[in-house]
Formats: sequence, C-alpha cells, structure tokens
Amino acid sequence: MHKSYFMWLQPGEVQVQELSLSNEVSEWLFHVGYWRHISSEHTLQYEQYEEEVMPRAKIPSAIEKLNSVAQEVCGSEAAPVRFTYGWDANRQPLECITTSEVISVELARLREFFEGAQASGLDLYCQL
Repeated sequence: MHKSYFMWLQPGEVQVQELSLSNEVSEWLFHVGYWRHISSEHTLQYEQYEEEVMPRAKIPSAIEKLNSVAQEVCGSEAAPVRFTYGWDANRQPLECITTSEVISVELARLREFFEGAQASGLDLYCQL
C-alpha cells in the first residue's frame, strides 16, 4: 500500500498547494474503480504507482464521480470496510481494514481540494 499525493499546478508547473491521502483510502479508491472510471472518461491513464496531470477541464467529472463513491460509504459512519488490495508471494490475498468514517473524512478533504483547484482554474498533479 502507498499514499496518493495531489498538488495544484500553476502554469509552468509551480506547486501551490498539496494534499495526501492515507494508504488505506488510496488503495480503496482503486478497489472501487474510481481511477478506472476517471481514466476511461478522461482518456488518460490514472494508474497505481504512476503520475498524471488532471487538466482543469476534467476536474468537474472527477468531483462528480468522487461524490458518487462517497455516497456508497457515508451511510454507516463507523462501519468496518474490508477489501483485498493485492497478493503476497504465496498468492495469498493482502487485505486492508479501515472504517467508513475514515474513508468519508478523507474523501471530503479530497473533494474540497479538487473544488479549490477548479475554482482557481488550476490543473491537478496526481501521484497515485
């Protein structure tokens, strides 16, 4: 597992603000297909362990999909969330356990970050 990092980019790629997500929420976004959906919609490849720039024109659709996946977990604030995020050398599943509350809080932070970039007319650097 590893964290995801996001930065607002000024023209000329000068960093102005950044946000990181926990290992668990970063993996969960891949698990639920968030980045696969964004990749297909944006015709860019947002892949795990890769970097990509999300153009400002694509941010509204990323926010819309983020709202959609957030609704899936916001119903029960402290419910445990368990998912497989990979396999070990013996092909045994690696599982992550977190809570819907942790996911909801981080998704709200990510949504606010995306909205801030959109309002400022900035592209987003994504290190997934």
